[in-house]
Amino acid sequence: MSKHNVRLRRDGVPPIVIADATEAGCQAGVLVIRTGSLAARPAVLAVPAEWAQTFLLSQQVTADAAEESYWNLLPVMNAGAASEETTELGRAKEAWLKAQPWDRALRTIPVTQRHPLIHFPYAGHVGLLVTPPCADARTLIIFDPLQIRRMEAHFCEAMARAQLSLTATSLKPAPRVRAARESWAQQPWPMAQVARPTKQQAEEVIAGLHADFLRRRGHPQGA
Repeated sequence: MSKHNVRLRRDGVPPIVIADATEAGCQAGVLVIRTGSLAARPAVLAVPAEWAQTFLLSQQVTADAAEESYWNLLPVMNAGAASEETTELGRAKEAWLKAQPWDRALRTIPVTQRHPLIHFPYAGHVGLLVTPPCADARTLIIFDPLQIRRMEAHFCEAMARAQLSLTATSLKPAPRVRAARESWAQQPWPMAQVARPTKQQAEEVIAGLHADFLRRRGHPQGA
């Protein structure tokens, strides 16, 4: 095998974080995203303000690429649920995601791609491979593409505040993101109480997002 055909990720799949709850904030020239289960401490992702616009664009492009597969796979993800309650559907989806062969997806990342923030679409979701200094350890975060779409305005607002606050710090990007990550790791999780939707509310949101997807694809059912 030639050098150019060698693939990254011989070291296997890192710890996986399913992005159940997600919040965005900023600290002195850093976009901060915390995500994970409400039952455990979140993963803390720190992005230098200089990279934030490119990072969010990559995230949105990857979500767009994953969304069609998401809708096709949604019945499969829900098939393992014991009921149609939102918490049970979430449990089934998380179990399904963790059972997927993420090592295959990671092996498609070229060896030359060594950025600490790498997005890729897989299994109808957005994978984000993050390494220090943007996280405290090599981690694979899995985002729902619909969650990314719903939170787009929050991400952009936090990015704008991070960019404006660049003038308040003289730190270089690496120590700046470490300081932000360590600070946010100590904050209460979540910052604000998360209200779980009822089954009816969840169904209405999903129906609206699916109609929006069809409309963007020019499908007559989305008109």
